[in-house]
Amino acid sequence: MDKYSPPSFHARYPLRHGPCVMLNYSKYGKDSDIGIGLKCSSLPNDSLEWISRKRNSYWPNQLLINKIKVMPCHALPVGYVQSEDCH
Repeated sequence: MDKYSPPSFHARYPLRHGPCVMLNYSKYGKDSDIGIGLKCSSLPNDSLEWISRKRNSYWPNQLLINKIKVMPCHALPVGYVQSEDCH
């Protein structure tokens, strides 16, 4: 863990991966991911390419894509993998 990771007081062995922290509750045989993000009222413009992208499979289908388009979402930061600072 580094100074940018949220603290964990109830889980053993927290592990940072991507924008999330995985908390392992070994006592209960469970784990959980926690991510801190910004709530958006709609999909960000950067996601519009995903909506109109040609797909080689039938998943997700158009009905599901249409539902996703109108749902609120959370944007989580992902740092540059090769950064020597916080990522």
